[in-house]
Amino acid sequence: MSTIKTNQLAHTANGAATYTLPQTDGSAGQVLQTNGSGVLSWVTLPSAGLTMHDNWYVGGSLSPANGTHYITSNWTRNTNTEAGSIGSAMTESSGIFTFPSTGIYKIDFNGGFYVSANAVYNYLGFGIFTTLDNSNYSKRIETYQAAPASANNYVMAPVSYVFDVTNTTNCKVRLSTISDGTGTNLIDVGGRYGQVFFTKLGET
Repeated sequence: MSTIKTNQLAHTANGAATYTLPQTDGSAGQVLQTNGSGVLSWVTLPSAGLTMHDNWYVGGSLSPANGTHYITSNWTRNTNTEAGSIGSAMTESSGIFTFPSTGIYKIDFNGGFYVSANAVYNYLGFGIFTTLDNSNYSKRIETYQAAPASANNYVMAPVSYVFDVTNTTNCKVRLSTISDGTGTNLIDVGGRYGQVFFTKLGET
């Protein structure tokens, strides 16, 4: 059997691109990819479907102060079997969450407030803050509800945001409470005072 040896391939058309082949074979399942300038290399195709999903909760009671305040403590990763997770986990320090890899992430925070006293609150809710430089955080979205003047009220305020994480060192996220006053508590569901879900939708 004859063997053809070459390091480049060129189309017969005049002025068409010339492709430079990689010097080594790729791994099983890899495909050739061009860099746009005619240089080919072996790459692994992205996995089908979601590759990362993780969830955390506040594991201690929280009575929000008046105004907007970051939730900085008692964050716990939900590792219970029924909770479910996919891929690499988020990491957290003092309420600052770091992503395991670059990509487009959907952040969902589900929580609510319990109002025991007969008091009016113009707004109770949550916010999502992100940074692109590992220093300066900006409020990206907030949701809130009003609580009427009656005791034993429950106010739900889920919030979501899609974040393009281009750098895992600089792109991070924090969550906050937003309250019109003191005297409320986050709702407790089985020892979880609000839950946040991180889902990687795709590559950046």
